[in-house]
Amino acid sequence: MGSVFKIRRSLLIMKRRILILLIMVVFHGCGLFSPREDFEEPQGQSVDPYNFDGILSSLGEHFISTNPVELFDMGMVYIDFNTGPERKFNKNQLVNNFRNLLEQKYDFSVTWSDSTADHQDVGDSLFINKVRYQITYKQKNSDSAITEYGSSDFILKGKPAWKICFWADIPDRVGRPSFFAPIGTE
Repeated sequence: MGSVFKIRRSLLIMKRRILILLIMVVFHGCGLFSPREDFEEPQGQSVDPYNFDGILSSLGEHFISTNPVELFDMGMVYIDFNTGPERKFNKNQLVNNFRNLLEQKYDFSVTWSDSTADHQDVGDSLFINKVRYQITYKQKNSDSAITEYGSSDFILKGKPAWKICFWADIPDRVGRPSFFAPIGTE
Protein backbone atom coordinates (compact mmCIF):
# COMPACT_ATOMS: atom_id res chain seq x y z
CA MET A 1 0.00 0.00 0.00
CA GLY A 2 2.86 2.37 0.78
CA SER A 3 4.53 1.73 -2.56
CA VAL A 4 1.31 2.48 -4.49
CA PHE A 5 1.07 5.81 -2.65
CA LYS A 6 4.69 6.62 -3.55
CA ILE A 7 4.11 5.75 -7.22
CA ARG A 8 0.98 7.94 -7.39
CA ARG A 9 2.81 10.80 -5.69
CA SER A 10 5.77 10.59 -8.07
CA LEU A 11 3.39 10.43 -11.08
CA LEU A 12 1.58 13.52 -9.79
CA ILE A 13 4.88 15.39 -9.37
CA MET A 14 5.98 14.34 -12.86
CA LYS A 15 2.63 15.51 -14.37
CA ARG A 16 3.04 18.90 -12.68
CA ARG A 17 6.57 19.27 -14.02
CA ILE A 18 5.41 18.39 -17.54
CA LEU A 19 2.53 20.87 -17.23
CA ILE A 20 4.91 23.64 -16.09
CA LEU A 21 7.27 22.80 -18.93
CA LEU A 22 4.42 22.94 -21.48
CA ILE A 23 3.24 26.29 -20.14
CA MET A 24 6.78 27.69 -20.44
CA VAL A 25 7.02 26.43 -24.04
CA VAL A 26 3.69 28.08 -24.94
CA PHE A 27 4.72 31.43 -23.38
CA HIS A 28 8.08 31.31 -25.13
CA GLY A 29 6.43 30.53 -28.48
CA CYS A 30 3.97 33.42 -28.29
CA GLY A 31 6.78 35.95 -27.94
CA LEU A 32 5.70 37.21 -24.54
CA PHE A 33 9.31 37.40 -23.39
CA SER A 34 10.93 38.49 -26.67
CA PRO A 35 12.27 42.06 -26.97
CA ARG A 36 10.15 44.72 -28.63
CA GLU A 37 11.09 46.38 -31.92
CA ASP A 38 13.73 49.08 -31.51
CA PHE A 39 11.72 51.75 -33.32
CA GLU A 40 7.99 51.88 -32.90
CA GLU A 41 6.15 54.70 -34.56
CA PRO A 42 3.50 56.30 -32.36
CA GLN A 43 -0.11 55.43 -33.16
CA GLY A 44 -1.75 57.70 -35.69
CA GLN A 45 1.45 58.45 -37.58
CA SER A 46 1.66 57.72 -41.29
CA VAL A 47 3.58 54.65 -42.38
CA ASP A 48 6.49 56.76 -43.72
CA PRO A 49 6.59 60.01 -41.70
CA TYR A 50 9.96 60.98 -43.21
CA ASN A 51 8.71 60.21 -46.73
CA PHE A 52 11.84 58.19 -47.54
CA ASP A 53 10.16 56.53 -50.50
CA GLY A 54 10.09 59.98 -52.13
CA ILE A 55 13.87 59.71 -52.57
CA LEU A 56 13.41 56.88 -55.06
CA SER A 57 10.04 57.81 -56.57
CA SER A 58 11.20 59.04 -59.99
CA LEU A 59 13.53 56.05 -60.38
CA GLY A 60 10.65 53.59 -60.13
CA GLU A 61 12.26 52.02 -57.06
CA HIS A 62 10.99 51.64 -53.50
CA PHE A 63 12.39 50.77 -50.11
CA ILE A 64 11.11 47.46 -48.75
CA SER A 65 10.76 49.11 -45.33
CA THR A 66 10.86 52.79 -44.40
CA ASN A 67 11.31 52.03 -40.71
CA PRO A 68 14.72 53.62 -39.91
CA VAL A 69 15.85 50.51 -38.03
CA GLU A 70 15.46 48.46 -41.21
CA LEU A 71 16.15 51.24 -43.73
CA PHE A 72 19.62 52.23 -42.52
CA ASP A 73 22.54 49.86 -42.99
CA MET A 74 24.40 48.83 -39.80
CA GLY A 75 27.55 50.68 -40.93
CA MET A 76 25.56 53.71 -42.07
CA VAL A 77 27.22 57.15 -41.87
CA TYR A 78 25.30 60.45 -41.72
CA ILE A 79 27.00 63.82 -42.18
CA ASP A 80 25.36 67.23 -41.70
CA PHE A 81 27.54 69.82 -43.42
CA ASN A 82 26.29 72.55 -41.05
CA THR A 83 27.67 70.71 -38.01
CA GLY A 84 30.89 69.98 -39.88
CA PRO A 85 31.71 67.34 -42.48
CA GLU A 86 34.29 65.83 -40.14
CA ARG A 87 31.55 65.04 -37.61
CA LYS A 88 29.95 61.74 -38.52
CA PHE A 89 26.87 60.17 -36.97
CA ASN A 90 26.01 56.46 -36.98
CA LYS A 91 22.77 54.55 -37.45
CA ASN A 92 21.93 54.40 -33.73
CA GLN A 93 22.35 58.15 -33.27
CA LEU A 94 20.17 58.88 -36.29
CA VAL A 95 17.47 56.39 -35.25
CA ASN A 96 17.41 57.87 -31.72
CA ASN A 97 17.01 61.35 -33.17
CA PHE A 98 14.18 60.20 -35.43
CA ARG A 99 12.47 58.54 -32.47
CA ASN A 100 12.74 61.78 -30.46
CA LEU A 101 11.34 63.85 -33.33
CA LEU A 102 8.33 61.57 -33.67
CA GLU A 103 7.62 61.16 -29.97
CA GLN A 104 7.90 64.57 -28.46
CA LYS A 105 9.19 67.60 -30.23
CA TYR A 106 7.54 68.40 -33.52
CA ASP A 107 4.70 68.04 -35.96
CA PHE A 108 6.42 67.91 -39.34
CA SER A 109 6.24 66.90 -42.96
CA VAL A 110 9.10 66.03 -45.30
CA THR A 111 8.99 66.27 -49.09
CA TRP A 112 11.81 64.87 -51.24
CA SER A 113 12.05 66.11 -54.81
CA ASP A 114 14.48 64.10 -56.88
CA SER A 115 13.55 65.78 -60.16
CA THR A 116 16.95 67.51 -60.20
CA ALA A 117 18.86 64.60 -58.70
CA ASP A 118 21.41 62.71 -60.69
CA HIS A 119 21.96 59.04 -60.02
CA GLN A 120 24.31 56.26 -60.98
CA ASP A 121 23.57 52.57 -60.64
CA VAL A 122 26.78 50.59 -60.03
CA GLY A 123 26.35 46.88 -59.36
CA ASP A 124 24.27 46.49 -56.23
CA SER A 125 24.85 50.14 -55.23
CA LEU A 126 22.97 53.28 -56.17
CA PHE A 127 24.51 56.75 -55.89
CA ILE A 128 21.92 59.55 -55.76
CA ASN A 129 23.12 63.17 -55.64
CA LYS A 130 21.38 66.49 -55.08
CA VAL A 131 18.02 65.20 -53.86
CA ARG A 132 16.18 68.37 -52.80
CA TYR A 133 14.03 68.34 -49.67
CA GLN A 134 11.61 70.60 -47.86
CA ILE A 135 10.80 70.19 -44.18
CA THR A 136 7.94 72.07 -42.59
CA TYR A 137 7.77 71.75 -38.83
CA LYS A 138 6.43 73.35 -35.69
CA GLN A 139 6.63 72.54 -32.06
CA LYS A 140 3.53 70.64 -30.98
CA ASN A 141 2.24 73.48 -28.77
CA SER A 142 2.89 76.24 -31.32
CA ASP A 143 1.05 77.66 -34.31
CA SER A 144 4.08 79.08 -36.11
CA ALA A 145 5.69 76.75 -38.63
CA ILE A 146 9.23 76.85 -39.98
CA THR A 147 10.17 75.62 -43.43
CA GLU A 148 13.71 74.56 -44.24
CA TYR A 149 15.24 73.46 -47.51
CA GLY A 150 18.31 71.54 -48.47
CA SER A 151 19.71 68.74 -50.54
CA SER A 152 21.17 65.36 -49.78
CA ASP A 153 23.51 62.87 -51.37
CA PHE A 154 22.90 59.18 -50.73
CA ILE A 155 24.62 55.88 -51.30
CA LEU A 156 22.25 52.92 -51.20
CA LYS A 157 23.23 49.30 -51.39
CA GLY A 158 21.57 45.92 -51.58
CA LYS A 159 19.65 46.09 -54.85
CA PRO A 160 16.67 45.60 -54.92
CA ALA A 161 16.24 45.64 -51.10
CA TRP A 162 17.81 49.08 -50.76
CA LYS A 163 19.40 50.25 -47.51
CA ILE A 164 20.91 53.68 -46.96
CA CYS A 165 24.60 53.29 -46.12
CA PHE A 166 25.69 56.95 -46.56
CA TRP A 167 23.78 60.23 -46.26
CA ALA A 168 25.38 63.66 -46.69
CA ASP A 169 22.90 66.39 -45.69
CA ILE A 170 23.47 69.90 -47.04
CA PRO A 171 20.92 72.32 -45.55
CA ASP A 172 20.37 75.60 -47.42
CA ARG A 173 20.36 77.56 -44.17
CA VAL A 174 23.95 78.05 -43.04
CA GLY A 175 24.96 78.05 -39.39
CA ARG A 176 22.23 75.82 -37.98
CA PRO A 177 22.24 72.04 -37.75
CA SER A 178 19.91 70.20 -40.07
CA PHE A 179 16.51 69.11 -38.82
CA PHE A 180 17.72 65.53 -39.35
CA ALA A 181 21.02 65.97 -37.47
CA PRO A 182 21.25 63.98 -34.20
CA ILE A 183 22.41 66.91 -32.07
CA GLY A 184 21.60 66.20 -28.42
CA THR A 185 20.85 62.51 -28.96
CA GLU A 186 24.40 61.21 -28.90
